[in-house]
Amino acid sequence: MGIRFNDGDWGGTFQLEDKSFTLQRDREVGRGVTLTLQLKSEKYPVKILLAGKRSSAENAFSTSFCTDGDQDCKKAEMTYKKISGDEGSGFELSGVAKSTHDGKTLLDGIVIKKLVKYNLEKRMETFYEYSARLLTSGGDAEDEEQHTLGYKVFQNLDIAQPKTGIEIYLPERELGILYTRKNTVVDEHLFEAWMDRLGKPDEKLSLSVVYDKRDMYTLLLKHPALKKVKKATSICSCF
Repeated sequence: MGIRFNDGDWGGTFQLEDKSFTLQRDREVGRGVTLTLQLKSEKYPVKILLAGKRSSAENAFSTSFCTDGDQDCKKAEMTYKKISGDEGSGFELSGVAKSTHDGKTLLDGIVIKKLVKYNLEKRMETFYEYSARLLTSGGDAEDEEQHTLGYKVFQNLDIAQPKTGIEIYLPERELGILYTRKNTVVDEHLFEAWMDRLGKPDEKLSLSVVYDKRDMYTLLLKHPALKKVKKATSICSCF
Protein backbone atom coordinates (compact mmCIF):
# COMPACT_ATOMS: atom_id res chain seq x y z
CA MET A 1 0.00 0.00 0.00
CA GLY A 2 1.39 3.41 -1.00
CA ILE A 3 0.29 7.03 -0.60
CA ARG A 4 1.72 10.12 -2.31
CA PHE A 5 1.30 13.65 -0.99
CA ASN A 6 2.44 17.14 -1.97
CA ASP A 7 2.26 20.36 0.05
CA GLY A 8 4.07 23.29 -1.53
CA ASP A 9 7.83 22.87 -1.11
CA TRP A 10 7.36 19.46 0.48
CA GLY A 11 6.26 16.18 -1.04
CA GLY A 12 6.70 12.57 -0.31
CA THR A 13 5.44 9.03 -0.20
CA PHE A 14 4.18 6.73 2.51
CA GLN A 15 4.44 3.00 1.88
CA LEU A 16 3.34 0.03 3.98
CA GLU A 17 4.43 -3.48 3.03
CA ASP A 18 2.94 -6.51 4.77
CA LYS A 19 4.57 -9.81 3.88
CA SER A 20 3.72 -13.33 4.99
CA PHE A 21 6.31 -16.10 5.16
CA THR A 22 5.36 -19.68 4.33
CA LEU A 23 7.20 -22.89 5.09
CA GLN A 24 7.17 -24.07 1.47
CA ARG A 25 8.50 -20.84 -0.02
CA ASP A 26 10.60 -19.30 2.78
CA ARG A 27 11.30 -22.27 5.09
CA GLU A 28 9.74 -20.31 7.93
CA VAL A 29 6.26 -19.26 9.02
CA GLY A 30 5.50 -15.73 10.10
CA ARG A 31 4.95 -12.14 9.08
CA GLY A 32 6.98 -9.05 8.31
CA VAL A 33 5.88 -5.42 8.16
CA THR A 34 7.88 -2.53 6.65
CA LEU A 35 6.91 1.12 6.91
CA THR A 36 8.73 3.63 4.67
CA LEU A 37 8.24 7.39 4.79
CA GLN A 38 10.06 9.63 2.29
CA LEU A 39 9.92 13.41 2.53
CA LYS A 40 11.29 15.21 -0.48
CA SER A 41 12.49 18.76 -0.78
CA GLU A 42 15.34 20.43 -2.63
CA LYS A 43 17.27 21.20 0.56
CA TYR A 44 16.47 18.40 2.98
CA PRO A 45 15.30 15.02 1.66
CA VAL A 46 14.48 12.55 4.44
CA LYS A 47 13.83 8.81 4.45
CA ILE A 48 12.54 7.01 7.54
CA LEU A 49 12.16 3.23 7.67
CA LEU A 50 10.68 0.97 10.33
CA ALA A 51 10.70 -2.81 9.83
CA GLY A 52 9.60 -5.67 12.03
CA LYS A 53 9.52 -9.41 11.55
CA ARG A 54 8.25 -12.28 13.64
CA SER A 55 8.56 -15.84 12.39
CA SER A 56 9.41 -19.37 13.40
CA ALA A 57 13.07 -18.67 12.50
CA GLU A 58 13.70 -15.19 13.88
CA ASN A 59 12.33 -12.04 15.46
CA ALA A 60 13.79 -8.80 14.16
CA PHE A 61 13.29 -5.05 14.35
CA SER A 62 15.18 -2.32 12.53
CA THR A 63 14.87 1.41 12.06
CA SER A 64 16.78 3.93 9.98
CA PHE A 65 16.83 7.69 9.42
CA CYS A 66 18.56 8.90 6.25
CA THR A 67 19.15 12.30 4.66
CA ASP A 68 20.83 13.18 1.38
CA GLY A 69 19.77 9.91 -0.20
CA ASP A 70 21.60 7.06 1.54
CA GLN A 71 24.80 9.06 2.07
CA ASP A 72 23.96 10.15 5.63
CA CYS A 73 22.16 7.45 7.63
CA LYS A 74 21.66 6.24 11.15
CA LYS A 75 20.45 2.66 11.56
CA ALA A 76 19.68 0.34 14.46
CA GLU A 77 18.95 -3.39 14.25
CA MET A 78 17.92 -6.00 16.81
CA THR A 79 17.68 -9.66 15.81
CA TYR A 80 16.91 -12.87 17.65
CA LYS A 81 17.56 -15.97 15.53
CA LYS A 82 16.65 -19.51 16.47
CA ILE A 83 19.24 -22.16 15.61
CA SER A 84 18.44 -25.82 15.00
CA GLY A 85 20.15 -28.47 12.94
CA ASP A 86 23.24 -30.66 12.86
CA GLU A 87 25.33 -28.01 14.63
CA GLY A 88 22.95 -28.04 17.60
CA SER A 89 20.05 -25.99 18.90
CA GLY A 90 20.13 -22.55 20.46
CA PHE A 91 19.94 -18.91 19.52
CA GLU A 92 21.87 -15.89 18.30
CA LEU A 93 21.01 -12.43 19.65
CA SER A 94 22.50 -9.35 18.03
CA GLY A 95 22.13 -5.62 18.38
CA VAL A 96 23.90 -3.26 15.98
CA ALA A 97 23.96 0.51 15.51
CA LYS A 98 25.39 1.97 12.30
CA SER A 99 26.11 5.50 11.21
CA THR A 100 27.10 6.34 7.62
CA HIS A 101 28.50 9.70 6.52
CA ASP A 102 30.52 10.58 3.40
CA GLY A 103 31.03 6.92 2.51
CA LYS A 104 32.38 6.02 5.97
CA THR A 105 30.54 3.65 8.29
CA LEU A 106 30.81 3.61 12.07
CA LEU A 107 29.50 0.48 13.75
CA ASP A 108 28.89 -0.59 17.33
CA GLY A 109 27.19 -3.81 18.30
CA ILE A 110 27.09 -7.03 20.24
CA VAL A 111 26.45 -10.63 19.17
CA ILE A 112 25.61 -13.36 21.70
CA LYS A 113 25.34 -17.00 20.65
CA LYS A 114 24.44 -20.24 22.40
CA LEU A 115 24.53 -23.76 20.93
CA VAL A 116 23.75 -27.02 22.74
CA LYS A 117 23.48 -30.69 21.77
CA TYR A 118 21.73 -33.10 24.13
CA ASN A 119 22.15 -36.88 24.00
CA LEU A 120 18.88 -38.51 25.08
CA GLU A 121 20.47 -41.92 25.63
CA LYS A 122 23.21 -40.55 27.88
CA ARG A 123 20.88 -37.89 29.35
CA MET A 124 23.57 -35.27 29.15
CA GLU A 125 24.83 -32.38 27.06
CA THR A 126 27.46 -33.67 24.66
CA PHE A 127 28.21 -30.31 23.03
CA TYR A 128 27.88 -26.68 24.02
CA GLU A 129 29.18 -23.37 22.79
CA TYR A 130 28.71 -19.94 24.35
CA SER A 131 30.13 -16.82 22.76
CA ALA A 132 29.83 -13.05 22.96
CA ARG A 133 31.41 -10.45 20.67
CA LEU A 134 31.56 -6.69 20.78
CA LEU A 135 31.85 -5.22 17.27
CA THR A 136 33.21 -1.78 16.47
CA SER A 137 34.43 -0.14 13.30
CA GLY A 138 35.62 3.20 12.09
CA GLY A 139 36.47 2.27 8.52
CA ASP A 140 34.75 1.55 5.25
CA ALA A 141 31.62 -0.53 5.05
CA GLU A 142 33.63 -3.56 3.95
CA ASP A 143 35.58 -3.44 7.24
CA GLU A 144 32.61 -3.09 9.58
CA GLU A 145 33.68 -5.98 11.82
CA GLN A 146 37.44 -5.45 11.74
CA HIS A 147 37.59 -4.68 15.49
CA THR A 148 36.23 -7.45 17.70
CA LEU A 149 36.37 -8.02 21.44
CA GLY A 150 34.84 -11.11 22.98
CA TYR A 151 35.12 -14.74 23.95
CA LYS A 152 33.93 -18.26 23.15
CA VAL A 153 33.72 -21.24 25.52
CA PHE A 154 33.02 -24.67 24.06
CA GLN A 155 33.05 -28.38 24.81
CA ASN A 156 32.50 -31.31 22.46
CA LEU A 157 32.08 -34.75 24.03
CA ASP A 158 30.35 -36.19 20.97
CA ILE A 159 33.59 -37.11 19.16
CA ALA A 160 36.33 -39.75 19.55
CA GLN A 161 38.69 -37.16 21.08
CA PRO A 162 36.64 -34.87 23.38
CA LYS A 163 37.69 -31.22 23.30
CA THR A 164 37.19 -28.29 25.68
CA GLY A 165 38.41 -24.81 24.86
CA ILE A 166 38.35 -21.07 25.40
CA GLU A 167 38.97 -18.46 22.72
CA ILE A 168 39.55 -14.78 23.55
CA TYR A 169 38.96 -12.26 20.75
CA LEU A 170 41.02 -9.08 20.80
CA PRO A 171 41.13 -6.33 18.14
CA GLU A 172 44.52 -7.45 16.82
CA ARG A 173 44.69 -11.15 17.66
CA GLU A 174 42.91 -14.20 18.99
CA LEU A 175 44.06 -16.09 22.06
CA GLY A 176 43.20 -19.73 22.58
CA ILE A 177 43.37 -22.54 25.12
CA LEU A 178 42.39 -26.08 24.12
CA TYR A 179 42.16 -29.29 26.12
CA THR A 180 41.90 -32.60 24.22
CA ARG A 181 41.61 -36.07 25.69
CA LYS A 182 42.83 -38.96 23.53
CA ASN A 183 41.82 -42.28 25.02
CA THR A 184 43.19 -45.05 22.79
CA VAL A 185 45.90 -47.55 23.76
CA VAL A 186 47.13 -44.91 26.20
CA ASP A 187 45.25 -42.13 27.93
CA GLU A 188 46.62 -38.77 26.74
CA HIS A 189 45.64 -35.36 28.06
CA LEU A 190 46.79 -32.56 25.74
CA PHE A 191 46.79 -28.88 26.73
CA GLU A 192 47.53 -26.27 24.04
CA ALA A 193 47.79 -22.47 24.30
CA TRP A 194 48.14 -19.80 21.59
CA MET A 195 49.01 -16.12 21.90
CA ASP A 196 47.98 -15.54 18.26
CA ARG A 197 45.86 -18.51 17.19
CA LEU A 198 45.04 -17.28 13.68
CA GLY A 199 48.15 -15.26 12.82
CA LYS A 200 50.73 -17.70 14.22
CA PRO A 201 49.00 -21.07 14.69
CA ASP A 202 52.31 -22.98 14.87
CA GLU A 203 53.64 -20.89 17.75
CA LYS A 204 51.79 -22.69 20.51
CA LEU A 205 52.70 -24.09 23.91
CA SER A 206 51.80 -27.77 24.24
CA LEU A 207 51.75 -29.84 27.41
CA SER A 208 50.98 -33.52 26.97
CA VAL A 209 50.33 -35.91 29.84
CA VAL A 210 50.39 -39.55 28.67
CA TYR A 211 49.21 -42.30 31.00
CA ASP A 212 49.79 -45.90 29.83
CA LYS A 213 47.44 -47.46 32.40
CA ARG A 214 50.35 -49.17 34.18
CA ASP A 215 50.81 -46.30 36.63
CA MET A 216 53.36 -44.81 34.26
CA TYR A 217 52.92 -41.31 32.98
CA THR A 218 54.99 -39.08 30.72
CA LEU A 219 55.00 -35.29 30.49
CA LEU A 220 55.97 -33.64 27.21
CA LEU A 221 56.43 -29.87 26.90
CA LYS A 222 56.74 -28.35 23.42
CA HIS A 223 57.20 -24.80 22.11
CA PRO A 224 59.03 -23.39 19.05
CA ALA A 225 61.29 -21.36 21.40
CA LEU A 226 62.52 -24.56 23.08
CA LYS A 227 65.46 -26.24 21.38
CA LYS A 228 64.04 -29.67 22.11
CA VAL A 229 61.02 -31.30 23.67
CA LYS A 230 61.12 -31.32 27.46
CA LYS A 231 60.26 -34.78 28.74
CA ALA A 232 59.70 -36.25 32.21
CA THR A 233 58.65 -39.81 33.05
CA SER A 234 57.55 -41.20 36.39
CA ILE A 235 55.50 -43.89 38.08
CA CYS A 236 52.42 -42.69 39.94
CA SER A 237 48.98 -43.98 40.82
CA CYS A 238 47.45 -40.52 40.65
CA PHE A 239 45.10 -41.24 37.70
